[in-house]
Amino acid sequence: MSPVRRALRPRTLPWLLALLLLFLVLRNIPLTDILAVLRRLRSWEIAVLIGANALIVLLLSGRWWVLLGSLAFRLPYLRLSSYRLAAFSITYVTPGPQMGGEPLQVHLVRQHHGIPGATATASVALDKSLELLANFAFLTLGAIVIARFQIDFQLDPAVLLALALGLLALPLTYLIASALDKRLFTALLGRWPQADRSLRFQRVFRLVQQAEAQIATFYRQKPRALLLALLVAFITWAAMVAEYWLAAHFLGLPYTPWQAIAALTAARLAFLLPLPAGLGVLEASQAFAASALGFDPAAGAALALLIRARDVTLALLGAWLAARYLASGSPASGKP
Repeated sequence: MSPVRRALRPRTLPWLLALLLLFLVLRNIPLTDILAVLRRLRSWEIAVLIGANALIVLLLSGRWWVLLGSLAFRLPYLRLSSYRLAAFSITYVTPGPQMGGEPLQVHLVRQHHGIPGATATASVALDKSLELLANFAFLTLGAIVIARFQIDFQLDPAVLLALALGLLALPLTYLIASALDKRLFTALLGRWPQADRSLRFQRVFRLVQQAEAQIATFYRQKPRALLLALLVAFITWAAMVAEYWLAAHFLGLPYTPWQAIAALTAARLAFLLPLPAGLGVLEASQAFAASALGFDPAAGAALALLIRARDVTLALLGAWLAARYLASGSPASGKP
């Protein structure tokens, strides 16, 4: 296979598109201008941002910890946070809406704490559905803010709001269906032709069936745990907005809280596109958002690179943790 054909394979094409977008951003905004903005950061500001990010990393595990506890497995919080960080190393580079590391989360709590596969799967599925619910609720809020303040993002606010509400409907539908004991994935897999059901398929089907049974029971019998997990999710989002606003101010972008929500909405939309880590799109979105809000696009690009540096650092740390956990560890009871 020629080098050109190899480069255009489906696996490498998203990376090529992402790098092209990044090149276009840097071509329009001189790198020297971006670096000049980044040099404004003082040591104490960097320390504050590192502390804020460490807090957010810990908060992101709160939902999962609450959900596992409600399923009778109380795991050490810091260990659970490290598992989630390990999964992030996969999620971060997976094209699309920040998913991909969930099987590793399931595997790690099974391997190191002896949690049954169905329970581990149920806990991760619950955590992910509530995460998506909070994420898409934030996008809906962002769309409303953009429409309310008539921010020109070159995108019809009505279209953006319809997109956000459509995405929000997905986890909300699953939540409501599960609460009514409607097991959507079990029903979907149940339509698979009997003649094509291999042994692996049958194992997966039983696992999904048992996990969704536990999810349905959770929604019916654990309303307080559900409310607590949702509260943690929205507190986490408040912390992420505050951290973003703080980073913007440190870089000379005096966003109001509403402007910060609008610009962060643009960043979150970038991660929904089928490009690994939103590469190129994130940088373009932040430069464009800063310009649309009346500020220096170089400062917006610098903010995107700061976000990129943070996420890459966390992904590398997560990859190191994943390698360590996969190489060692024996099952231990996770029950109280």
